[in-house]
Amino acid sequence: MRRGDGNLKEQLGRYLQATERHQVLVRRVREVLEDYDIPMSLGQPYRNFAARVLRVMGKFELRTRHILILEAVDRALAYGCDRQILERICRDVLGYDIEERGQEPNYQE
Repeated sequence: MRRGDGNLKEQLGRYLQATERHQVLVRRVREVLEDYDIPMSLGQPYRNFAARVLRVMGKFELRTRHILILEAVDRALAYGCDRQILERICRDVLGYDIEERGQEPNYQE
């Protein structure tokens, strides 16, 4: 099958980069879960959480980002995840410290 836009190489490159980023994310989340003796069979909600936070970090800024990450935490907690593990995934895997960003920005008009 032939593509009409002739952009197959560029799309393949983006796909491979995204796949590699996802594999790194899964590996790093697995390492955190191993530290807490969480079996991989119970790790899917944590991997979903990390993927959701990563998407939010790439699309939103400042206050909106923080609000959406807190919503992702609440959602993961509803699925039975441990808050301490979620905070560590945010901090150590994704580089986002929930506690430091807990203060709302001081906007001046």
